[in-house]
Amino acid sequence: MKLTAKPEEIQRRITLALVLEPLADKPGCTTRYVDLSPEHKLVDFETAAVNAAPYFGELARRIQRTKTQPPFYDLCYQALAGSTKNLKNEKYLNFGLLEVLFPLVLAEQIYGGKGAVVCRNVIKVLKQSGPKDLVYKDLTRNLAWSTSRNRAKQELQQLKLQIQTSSLYDEYLRNIPDRRAAGLKTSVLWLEQFVLGLPVLQAMYGSAKKRVGKAGLIAAMELAYKVGMKKIPKRGIIADYCAAVAYLLLADPKTKI
Repeated sequence: MKLTAKPEEIQRRITLALVLEPLADKPGCTTRYVDLSPEHKLVDFETAAVNAAPYFGELARRIQRTKTQPPFYDLCYQALAGSTKNLKNEKYLNFGLLEVLFPLVLAEQIYGGKGAVVCRNVIKVLKQSGPKDLVYKDLTRNLAWSTSRNRAKQELQQLKLQIQTSSLYDEYLRNIPDRRAAGLKTSVLWLEQFVLGLPVLQAMYGSAKKRVGKAGLIAAMELAYKVGMKKIPKRGIIADYCAAVAYLLLADPKTKI
């Protein structure tokens, strides 16, 4: 399958997006000005970014080697597992970023398009996912939640799905009622965005695209954060989306930091 960019370029864009996102001034988050907590230091986010990026280069090479959409969630798992390398902090910080960016890169490289089109095509990627993706999705979630202090997440981590699902899209739909029943409101919002084609991310990208030419990428992300928070006032979700906004904007070689 032919890529719209070389694997090295995709990895470079991912690296920049993941490294620059924590630098943006986003109230309530770790930024270049403040660490949110001892478990959320800027250096931890930056190190995790560099550690995770090579797996996106491998994703691109995997796409090149296949004629159809390849399995990808095993790479997401490896990226998360390797994200804490060389860090004293063993908390997994970038699960959300990875969960958005892996299907986003697939959507961009398989179906083409830019910005909002790529976001909407994530639905196609989720529907075309297979059994291996489902297995590694659960493994990745459990790994991420193993270092979470959220008790509801810890309890839900132990549950086994009683209903067999055929794709990630189907699983997200089936998981929404379970997460709602467990009181995981943020998780419900997260899953709903995926099955709807990431509409909030689309809105954030649209506002950032208008700003980036004059103000640069970091300022564009800061504006996107404000736009996203008005739609879903959940700092973690919107901060993760900012990295996706950066990746999409970096597809344009004219984008400057």
